[in-house]
Amino acid sequence: MDVVIRSSALRSACNDSRKGLRKFGEKRFMILRRRLDDLAASNTMAEIPFTAGCHPLRGSRAGQYAINLDGAWRLVFRPANDPLPKHEAGGIDLKRVTMIEVLEVTDYHG
Repeated sequence: MDVVIRSSALRSACNDSRKGLRKFGEKRFMILRRRLDDLAASNTMAEIPFTAGCHPLRGSRAGQYAINLDGAWRLVFRPANDPLPKHEAGGIDLKRVTMIEVLEVTDYHG
């Protein structure tokens, strides 16, 4: 799957181990890298490993998804195909989503 990180600061922190370790700490950065690798290795959103704790968000974050990192920290992303593939009955067809955009790495719980 194509994984896009539009924010240059976040892209740099995710791809440069020196910057990532400084920003996220060793444990969180190592988990983050594994999750990004899992996403890139998946062909579609439907193939994201269940063990990653991927779940849709609600409320003001509807349309976004989160993957557990450590503690309350999450990797937040959204499907980025244009147009978004839909089921005939409505809703996003995750089996046809082949591109995601990483929005942030955050603890949005508190």
